[in-house]
Amino acid sequence: MTSFEEIKKYLPQYLSDSDAKQLFSALKDFPNNIDERFYSNYSLDDNILYQGDCLKDIPAFNLPDTRTKLSQSMAISNTCDMDLSNKRLWNTRILFSQIILLEKLEKGLCQRFPKDRVTNYIKSLKKQQITNAFYLPKSKNLDEAVAFFDYTNSFDINYIDRESLKERRLVSLSNYGFYILLLKLSIHFTRVQEKVERN
Repeated sequence: MTSFEEIKKYLPQYLSDSDAKQLFSALKDFPNNIDERFYSNYSLDDNILYQGDCLKDIPAFNLPDTRTKLSQSMAISNTCDMDLSNKRLWNTRILFSQIILLEKLEKGLCQRFPKDRVTNYIKSLKKQQITNAFYLPKSKNLDEAVAFFDYTNSFDINYIDRESLKERRLVSLSNYGFYILLLKLSIHFTRVQEKVERN
């Protein structure tokens, strides 16, 4: 068993000892504790958009279909890049991944694939084993859902009104949920072991 002191250097360094120990404890039980612990119950700054925040009423489209609909979406860009106080020569854009309710996803898959295959896929989603997807457990503001990293849209940094965040934010991730999100993003977008020689 890996000790807390050994793994501490891989945890976020800005955490207090008690927060780091709490995160370590949650990680030890992963993936059997993917529940409301994924979400922060602290009062975060209402006017800051955090990486991993899930918002309602975000425009979404999936090319080649150009129709736009309002969707629940997760902010994938890092918190610093979404901060309006970081002045740049070139404005960044905020990347959002669309969120699909798990019940809707399961129904759609069952119309196209055998039930047992869909059941196994949903089980893998819930254990965070699907690399392009981030499972979101049920909370008081969000039913069980999945954010797909490859179903994305981007908007100018000023598009999201920070004064309306309190009303639009469904959940913010806890240290535990955020750490798992970072791991999943790094696996999806970067593969150190891609096994391709780039001579």
